[in-house]
Amino acid sequence: MTTEHSVRAQDEKARAERAAARVRDVKAWRNEASERAGALKDLRVARNRGVLRAHERLGRALTKQKDDDRTRRMEALKARLG
Repeated sequence: MTTEHSVRAQDEKARAERAAARVRDVKAWRNEASERAGALKDLRVARNRGVLRAHERLGRALTKQKDDDRTRRMEALKARLG
């Protein structure tokens, strides 16, 4: 009976050790996945900031071009009328 009891105890201990190892592995995997997701988020944020800056530059350039066109048209009109 004692040998059967010790075998069961060893089986339970081995099962508990395997479960603990699985838990450690899962925690490590989740941590790694979280780090990867954070790194991807940082890259996405940096890219979006760059796109925002580019759009702002394009918007300023377009506004300047419109102003220059308007000024040129007004000067042409003044020259024609005056």
